[in-house]
Amino acid sequence: MRAWIERQVTVTGEIEQPHVRAWSTVLRVPTADGNVWFKAAREAFAYEARVLEVLVPLGRDLLPEVLAARPDAGWLLLRDAGERAREHPIEWAPLMRRYAGLQIAAVPHADELLAAGLVDNRSPDVGRLLQFLTPECARALQARLPEVDERLARLAASPLPSTVDHNDLHDGNVF
Repeated sequence: MRAWIERQVTVTGEIEQPHVRAWSTVLRVPTADGNVWFKAAREAFAYEARVLEVLVPLGRDLLPEVLAARPDAGWLLLRDAGERAREHPIEWAPLMRRYAGLQIAAVPHADELLAAGLVDNRSPDVGRLLQFLTPECARALQARLPEVDERLARLAASPLPSTVDHNDLHDGNVF
């Protein structure tokens, strides 16, 4: 990874690993132009680099600036995006309007996004998720599955088109 990073940018100090998660790790890379961020996703999440190739042209002001990518490996090198909303609270309504604009712009690209590896949640099998819950919680939710299925069917029949959904949009992922 370090050799690949050094082919992309001039490293000027110690590379640090601020966190390791089950889905990825991130390295802080100091350069003469400030920090950049290397992200290596676990295989199941390696599609992010390919998905960004589709989405960045649709929402440059919302998405990270990709300096380099190795989609085959799930690697990204990203320009620093600034302070997180967690430490510097923001007004969410304007951001959500801009995010909705990105979702609308992405509608015609649904096939590209799926080909890039984005998880297809248009027909979710909610029942299969019960195995990951405690038995007590699974039993309680099992009784509500008919209601969930009915609501999913209504959504599928609605005129709303399928589009991208971040699924993890929170103040730690907004800068």
